[in-house]
Amino acid sequence: MRKRRATPDINRPPRPPRHDLRDPRAEINAPRTGVQRGTQDFRRADPLGQPDRQQSGAERHRFTKEPSELEEEEVDGSLVVRKIREEVERRVAWTWRVVCGVRGRGNDIWLGWRLGWMDTTPGAAASWPCCSGITVAGMIGADFSMAGNWDEGFNPITDDPEERRVLFAALDSFRQYRRAAHYNVTHRRRQNFYALPTSHWQLLAGPPFNVLSTLEQVDDAIDANATIASEILNTGLHAFGLDEKSPAMEWCNTSTASDMDKAQSTIRQFYRDWSAEGRIERQGCYDPVLQDLSESFAHIRDKGLVKVLVPGAGLGRLVFEMCAAGYQVEGNEISYHQLLASNWILNHTQRREQFDLYPFALTFSNHMSRPDQLKVFKVPDVHPRTELEKASIGMGTHAFDRMSMTAADFLTLYSNGGYEGSFDAVTTVFFLDTAPNVIRYVETIRSCLKQGGVWINLGPLLWHFEERGPSGGDNGSDQGRSGHTEKQGIGIGEPGSVELTDEEVVALVQQMGFSIDKHELRSEGSGYIQDPRSMLRNVYTPSHWIARKVS
Repeated sequence: MRKRRATPDINRPPRPPRHDLRDPRAEINAPRTGVQRGTQDFRRADPLGQPDRQQSGAERHRFTKEPSELEEEEVDGSLVVRKIREEVERRVAWTWRVVCGVRGRGNDIWLGWRLGWMDTTPGAAASWPCCSGITVAGMIGADFSMAGNWDEGFNPITDDPEERRVLFAALDSFRQYRRAAHYNVTHRRRQNFYALPTSHWQLLAGPPFNVLSTLEQVDDAIDANATIASEILNTGLHAFGLDEKSPAMEWCNTSTASDMDKAQSTIRQFYRDWSAEGRIERQGCYDPVLQDLSESFAHIRDKGLVKVLVPGAGLGRLVFEMCAAGYQVEGNEISYHQLLASNWILNHTQRREQFDLYPFALTFSNHMSRPDQLKVFKVPDVHPRTELEKASIGMGTHAFDRMSMTAADFLTLYSNGGYEGSFDAVTTVFFLDTAPNVIRYVETIRSCLKQGGVWINLGPLLWHFEERGPSGGDNGSDQGRSGHTEKQGIGIGEPGSVELTDEEVVALVQQMGFSIDKHELRSEGSGYIQDPRSMLRNVYTPSHWIARKVS
């Protein structure tokens, strides 16, 4: 017979109901019922399991395992945690295609990706299809689908185990967002809270502090953010031809702590790029670039004739704004987290302000008040398809046909001879400092630009590879900053790195075939996913310049 605790502590929140711990997708598929949370619920539970601090050693350590490795059982009347590992075998026959020419003028629009993995074959850009991604598809207007057939070229799912691993890890990080956030953000805080002397935590549990109530509200905020993570996951699985219920390749439980951090930061970035309140940050970095484009090509009436390249496109907002302004624009992004998220926001949202976002709820430092921490924002602030339909009125080319995205290492893809002299403008916003060797970026941008083309740059110099070892890589990180693999000697995986000052960067650009039309440091500064009411605000003073290709 199981033993039960004789007298429950009425000051402690009740334990959650027991439930099946073996479904690796429960946190995505299960409806929200009461306090249940996927494979392990960390809400509203007394994590120490005793009314005071007199636990046994086993009890004090029973929640030290990672949530993906937990299983419940009853021992001596208390819930404990035991490490388990469950292998989920998913296999699917992988074939690839990108559907082109399907114009989404009805209820749905589609993001057409040029899948730019490491194909450096000269002349590859001239053919279609090419699964290295060096061919063009409309960003909105072509189905981003990998479920068809590739007749030639490189397939990152079947041909490159490392590339497949990184893609699967990105998908899995969105799958595990809910569970990991509940565990790391609120469950551990409840543990620490109940580890306080009893009189102390009882004081803080009541008004005006209401610490337990705050944790409940943070749990609700996590659930709202996890809804977005689930949407990104589901659209990503569909895009890559993965079915949750059919046998598939083993993509579950592949994400690392670094992948989880990237998923969390990607969801927070929707505040900057796709909320009305994030407009303040966008004004400081996107508006000057759009103004520079307008002035540089004021003599061209049909802006659809102006081809613009946007490396480091992120969640696609700048690409979207340029297309809405009439330009033919091509974004480039290497991070699978960003690519999956931008595909969702651009193509699969149904209306403006459809989703709630809590970008600051998961951190507990430097808040002036709890309402500041728990403030909700609506995303997206505009409905992309609706706005691009409006922007197509009176234009010679529909907006859906003027916007595209490439998924690739910028250097590997655009140093290819097939892009030489292809663009009238290149815009780099918060991008230049992602270069381990900035000379490679300058060479590639110069090659891509037409004679007389303009390069508009705005951003700081927070060199991302400053701690890199001389042989390349990222000092132990298997993925570096990107989310793609960094292949030795290729693109950002090339050995070596160097960090220049702003003056040195401008001098380098001038020595490599450009004239400088304008150079300024923006004195008003710019935040990056910054809480405007935070007690600690990091503000960049970005360098803003326009260079013109002269040789």
